[in-house]
Amino acid sequence: MTITGVNLAVAAGIVAAIGDISRFNSPQKLVSYFGLNPRVRQSGLGAAHHGRISKIGRSHARAMLVEAA
Repeated sequence: MTITGVNLAVAAGIVAAIGDISRFNSPQKLVSYFGLNPRVRQSGLGAAHHGRISKIGRSHARAMLVEAA
């Protein structure tokens, strides 16, 4: 709750959505679980094109984080 915009309801919702934090091996896996990672398109050795967030994941938790931001 030290993050600006995150109150008790948002913090409780995020903790409920995550569950046991130890099941995520890295922060990137947690970000991907929420669908907040950017899409990356790349073919072969060409340049990577970064797009918008993937939105593949827990939509309710992602919505709470967006509203808190």
